[in-house]
Amino acid sequence: MTRHHLGTRRLLRRFYVLLAITGLVITPCALAIPDSAGAQSPFFVTSANASSLTTFSGTLTPYTSGFGGVVVSPDSTTAYFTVPSQNDVVPLDLSTGTFGTPISVGSKPEGLDITPDGSALYVADAGGQTISVVNLSNDSVSTVITPSGFLADTPWQIVVGNNNTALFTTTFAGSGFGAAAYILNLSTDAITQLPGLEYNDLVTEDTRLARSADYSTAVLSLGDDSGGPLSIYNFGSQSVVNADLQAFISYPAVNGDGSEVAVNTGGSTMVLSGSTGHLLATIPGSNLAGVAINQGGTEGYALGQSDLESLDLSKYAVTGATTIPGGASGTGQLVFSSDGSTLVGIASSGALVFHQAPATSPTFTSATSATGTVGTRLSFTVTTSGNPIPAITETGSLPSGITFTDNGNGTATLSGYLEAGSVGTFPITFTAANSAGTSTQNFALTVSQPVVPPNVTSVMPSDGQPGSFVLVRGSGFGTQPLSGTHSGATGSECLFRALCTAGVSVKFGSASTAIAFVSASEIGVFVPKGSGTVDVTVTIGGQSSNQSTDDQFTYAVPPTVTGVTPNQGGNFSLVEIEGSGMLPVGSPSSCLWPNCPQGLEANFGSVQAWVLWATPTWMLVLAPPGVGKVDVTVSLDGVMSQRGPSDQFTYNGGPPSFI
Repeated sequence: MTRHHLGTRRLLRRFYVLLAITGLVITPCALAIPDSAGAQSPFFVTSANASSLTTFSGTLTPYTSGFGGVVVSPDSTTAYFTVPSQNDVVPLDLSTGTFGTPISVGSKPEGLDITPDGSALYVADAGGQTISVVNLSNDSVSTVITPSGFLADTPWQIVVGNNNTALFTTTFAGSGFGAAAYILNLSTDAITQLPGLEYNDLVTEDTRLARSADYSTAVLSLGDDSGGPLSIYNFGSQSVVNADLQAFISYPAVNGDGSEVAVNTGGSTMVLSGSTGHLLATIPGSNLAGVAINQGGTEGYALGQSDLESLDLSKYAVTGATTIPGGASGTGQLVFSSDGSTLVGIASSGALVFHQAPATSPTFTSATSATGTVGTRLSFTVTTSGNPIPAITETGSLPSGITFTDNGNGTATLSGYLEAGSVGTFPITFTAANSAGTSTQNFALTVSQPVVPPNVTSVMPSDGQPGSFVLVRGSGFGTQPLSGTHSGATGSECLFRALCTAGVSVKFGSASTAIAFVSASEIGVFVPKGSGTVDVTVTIGGQSSNQSTDDQFTYAVPPTVTGVTPNQGGNFSLVEIEGSGMLPVGSPSSCLWPNCPQGLEANFGSVQAWVLWATPTWMLVLAPPGVGKVDVTVSLDGVMSQRGPSDQFTYNGGPPSFI
């Protein structure tokens, strides 16, 4: 026998009992004094995944009165419920979902259990000091008289053991440690108090019981106490292990052989070792009522306010939830059938029955391929269906840096950092297996090099008129393969747009342009129509260059002529031309013959004049030979000013005019 947390807390329990004896009522919170001596340190696990280990589908069978307790027959065919308000035990056929004829028992029946051979029910009659024994061969009832105790306590919960005895706890009209736990000899009806419990061999008024499927172990969950006292009783050795969980606890559960125990705290499920009572984990939940553990101790289930939560007891995690049908709430006990195929619980409006779904072979539901790029992180989830949840394995070589993980919930993950040297296609085979069958999937993981965006470092020249030829210089222009090359070109160069890959494009602002040639560091283009200053962007294989001041091109403003002085004269007259845009943007503020730009012209009609001096807004020219009235135009880089009345000059046949 192991004892924990004595001393001060034991004195408080005795004081608690005295309050109950004298009729005073005090809530457990009023005595919630911290006690850290020997306290166990639980670890908390957050909810994970979205799939239960075993799939159950639930039905709700309504009943007019509320239930107290439930037990399932050893052959897993029938559930028996106590009905305290009717003083009945009612059977439920688990295959048809129909209630049978109620069996009248003692006053206000609560807990009940069934013998290992399924021949008799033992029912705790909380309304009197009796235990009803139901002979299930003919539904006859006999009575065992129980001790009254010093608080006139009455039977509350009962479980049957494998040594021809039963363990039952009592309750009383009060709160705290004033009830007792007794051993009932099923052959002689002799009753003795269970020794070895932590607090003077007393229990609280709300001490609930659970037993293992092999009838070897019972768990006593002492409710209504902040210390969370719990005891584990072995019927064979008649030994007791005690523990304090430092939480208000309620419904307990135990696996098939008593090696694992669970208990709810109203907001989580605590899992303990059945042999030592040590706390193994605390699994968060919500508004929990009854809990149950399968025989192997691998799966647990917790009945919540609106759903049945699935617990993976190997990972101590919530793995999913099944909604309670009919809008009912889980309010009471939850038990497994002996064959593990059925869960039976108590709801606010009737009996809950969750049947295990039929076993189905695995099927893959995720894609058959995935892609990744060197230098990036890959995460691909393999998903399956099937019941029970399939285990997933992988065969085939994986790229460097990538690992495969079976998540244990019907999914698996390929994840990791794609390292250099892992370019290529990797054929992989996934295999999913459960008790119903095996399925495989051929999968291809393709890893590619990253596409480097092109980079524009200059535009030469950086200004000009539509139609002019420009060199766009930079890097990454030959990243993608080119579909054609000209004579003498390297493998990353093509000549004329028709021969260049369709994946290469150049834009001046939003206007696309014609491409003359492409190499790894230069692209020759013709300037499209436009105005102002724009960014020149290069796009290759869907990757575009980033905009910067280095890629800008300025459209030259066409020259204008606003006046000609004098507006008449003879050949070789000196003439002033007024206007704008007569010198290129960024050039010196004036020029003298013969150092003016080659692209600058002044024409009288169709005859070119001699430009002697020019600024952006004024020119001095020597009129060429001519006759009649002509338009005086200014051209810059092939772009000519518009003709109009203000630009006209008249040859009058006289001598040259001088300003």
